[in-house]
Amino acid sequence: SIHRRSLSLREKIKDNQGIAFSLMYIGILEGKLDSSGRGQKGLEYLLRSRSMFEQAGELEGMADAGNRIAGILRRQSRQKEATRYAEQSLELARQLGYPELLLNSAQLLYDLYKEAGEPQKALPMYELFIRMRDSLINEENSRSDIRQRFRYEYDKKAATDSVKAAGQREILAAEISKQKIQRWALTGILALTLIFTVFVYNRFRLTRKQKQRIQEQHRELSLEKKKSDDLLLNILPHETAEELKRTGSAKARHYDNVSVLFTDFCNFTGAAERMAPEELVQEIHHCYSAFDRILSAYPIEKIKTIGDGYMCASGLPQENPQHAADTVRAALDILRFMQAYQVERERQQRAFFEVRIGIHSGPVVAGIVGSTKFAYDIWGDTVNIASRMENAALKGTINISEKTHALVAGRFGAEYRGLVEVRHRGQIGMYTVRAVPE
Repeated sequence: SIHRRSLSLREKIKDNQGIAFSLMYIGILEGKLDSSGRGQKGLEYLLRSRSMFEQAGELEGMADAGNRIAGILRRQSRQKEATRYAEQSLELARQLGYPELLLNSAQLLYDLYKEAGEPQKALPMYELFIRMRDSLINEENSRSDIRQRFRYEYDKKAATDSVKAAGQREILAAEISKQKIQRWALTGILALTLIFTVFVYNRFRLTRKQKQRIQEQHRELSLEKKKSDDLLLNILPHETAEELKRTGSAKARHYDNVSVLFTDFCNFTGAAERMAPEELVQEIHHCYSAFDRILSAYPIEKIKTIGDGYMCASGLPQENPQHAADTVRAALDILRFMQAYQVERERQQRAFFEVRIGIHSGPVVAGIVGSTKFAYDIWGDTVNIASRMENAALKGTINISEKTHALVAGRFGAEYRGLVEVRHRGQIGMYTVRAVPE
C-alpha cells in the first residue's frame, strides 16, 4: 500500500516523526481489515507508532495513537489497559488544548468507565464530551457567520463604489459585464464540478475495486488456511497441531495410562491373491474407513496404518480415565463390522478379510517424528506388548492382556486363556473378550 511504501522511504531517511505517522496509518488500516474483529496486527503497529511519537516529542501524535490503541484494547476486552492509554491521551489533549482530541478522549473514557461500573468517573467525561462537542459546533457556526458578514460588507462596498464612480450608463455596462462574467464563471464552475465529479467517481471506483480485491485475497487466504488446518488435523491430534502452529514444534510427552489397540487381517495374503490390485486397495480402504468412523465415536486417537495393520490408542493426547473400557468397546464395534462384512462378501462369493485384535494398557511416550512429513507416533513397552497381543489373538477375536482385563473386569464378558508364551516377553496372562457388557 502507499503507507507501506511511505514507511520504507521514511525509514531510509530516518524521519522518525514521519515513520510514526506511517505506522499509525498502517495500524488503522490493519485494524479495519482484520476479519477476526480483534485488530491485533493493527494494535502492534499503533504501539510502535506511539513509541516513535514519544521519541520525537510529538504530543498530538501520542494522544491520537493512544486513543486508537485504547479503542482496539477495548474491543479485545482489555479494559484496564484501554483505560490507561485513554487517560494518558486525555492528559496530553489537555496540555495541548485541542478540542478534537479532548472530544475523542472524553467519549472513549466515558464508555470505558461506564462499562467498568464507575459512574462517578463516567459523568465528568460525559460533561467534557458535551462541552467539546458544543465548542466545536459553536466555532464552526462562528466561522460561517464571519464569512457571511464579510461577503455582505464586500458586496455593499462594491455596489456603493460603483454608484459613486460611474453614471447610469456605466452602471448598465457594468451590469452587462457582470452578467457575462457570471455566465462564464457559472460555465467554469460547472466544468470544474464535472471534472471533480469524474475524478471522485474514478477514485471511489478504484478504492472500491481495491477493497474488493483485498476482501477476495482475505477470503482466499482464509480458505487456504482452513485447508491447511484440516489437513494438519487429519495427520496430528488437535492439541499437538495447535502447539505446532503456535510454536513451530511440539514436545514429546509421557502418558502413564493409555490403552493401545492393534488390528491385523490374518488371511490377508490369501485374500489378496484372489483380488485384482484395484479391488485389494478398495477393500482395505473400505475397512479402514469404517474403523475411522467407529473411532470417531470414542476418545480414541488413530496413530497409523502399516500395510494391513491398524493402530490406535486412548488416553492421549488428552487423559481419559475410561481409556481401557472405551478401547474394548471400539474393538467390539470393529469386530461386529468385520463379521457383517464377511457375511456380505460370502454372499457375493468374493474373497474377504478376517480380523484379529489385540489390546494392552500401560505407559507410553508420544510425539512428532520427521521434519518434512510430520507423523504422530507412540513408543514404549506398552506398544510392543499390544502388538504381541494382536499376534497371539485367534482369528475373529479380541485378545486383551491381564493388565487391560484388570481395568475392565466385570464390564465385559471375557474368557481367561491362561499364560501364553510371548516372544521376548515370556508368559503373559491373556483374555478373550466374548461379548458386550455390563
